[in-house]
Amino acid sequence: GTVHISGPSAEAVQQAVQLCRQAVHGESQSTVDLKSRQMVLQVCGKGLVHLKQWQDATGCRFDFVERGGTVLKITGDTDKIAKALALVTERLALCKGDSSLRIPADKIGAVYGKGGTTLRHIQETTGASVEIEQAPVAGAPAVCSIVGEPAAVATALEMVQKAMAGEVVELKPGEVVEKLDLGVGVSAVIGRGGSKLQELEATHKVKVNIGRGTSQCTLVGQPAGVEKCQAEILSIVTPLIEKAEAEANIAQQAAQLAQNGGDG
Repeated sequence: GTVHISGPSAEAVQQAVQLCRQAVHGESQSTVDLKSRQMVLQVCGKGLVHLKQWQDATGCRFDFVERGGTVLKITGDTDKIAKALALVTERLALCKGDSSLRIPADKIGAVYGKGGTTLRHIQETTGASVEIEQAPVAGAPAVCSIVGEPAAVATALEMVQKAMAGEVVELKPGEVVEKLDLGVGVSAVIGRGGSKLQELEATHKVKVNIGRGTSQCTLVGQPAGVEKCQAEILSIVTPLIEKAEAEANIAQQAAQLAQNGGDG
């Protein structure tokens, strides 16, 4: 026969329909709160691959109580619900890796990368979910949380730390990395307002990164461009380094003579 259901709201009707299905077909429901959007991504998998596999394996339906929410609803035959819950629980246990770190305000852009490319690369490479929560106060550190399988979380954490340090996280095909110590020549390579740095990058088609507060410089690009850029940078800093060393030697000799004179 046919059952006609009416009620005060669409939600009430849907609940009644569900109860009828449970009574007639032995269907039941169960819910699991995944707690965070990051865990939702880990449990569902890219393109909902895990949910699709579980639906095929159990015949149950998997959806979320609210759009964008974290409560996963499982609907199906009563005897299949237990298997579906076991699969979700198993995935949750596998994704027990969890790590967090603070990112200084001036390093957030390096972790995101241009257009978010670095952050996407970290997530796609490791399979971990990486989320950066900006501080409500301007200039304050952001909080980066990483969730996923333990090995994936460890690798993602290392990649985030490399990005913060100005190291290369992703190389395009054919690209190489070269590192230089600029010594006292940092300012000369940067130029007024970064003008020299921009000129080097435009001329040689390479990325030049100088660690904040350090003299370490990283060049990234095609081999020929990196080689030419390195040669030009050395032509700038070598005379400055040699001059500084010579002045230091003279000062040391003068101090030694003064000491010897005082001893005499």
